[in-house]
Amino acid sequence: MPRILIAKFYRAADGSQPVDDFIAKQKVPVRAHYGNTLFRILYRRSEQFVVLLHIFEKHDGPVPDVEKQVARLRWSDFQKRMDAEPRKQPTPIGRKAPPRRRL
Repeated sequence: MPRILIAKFYRAADGSQPVDDFIAKQKVPVRAHYGNTLFRILYRRSEQFVVLLHIFEKHDGPVPDVEKQVARLRWSDFQKRMDAEPRKQPTPIGRKAPPRRRL
């Protein structure tokens, strides 16, 4: 049976979600192509997750190195925090982790 992939927004250590924040600022839903504007989302797969790392307006030609570098830095940060002990579990798409209650 094929594995189900779950898309997750990359969440920075400060709790921000750059791709989600970018989409939220748009006056219309963001699609890969909206009117004359094209957007590109850079992502990586992490086991059953697809982590949405970076979104930017696409212009002609290949993806600029600066955009790739942003995605690489976010991926490195994601891996570092997921490999940390104790590991902080990702939360559902679009939701920020609720504060943990201490018993």
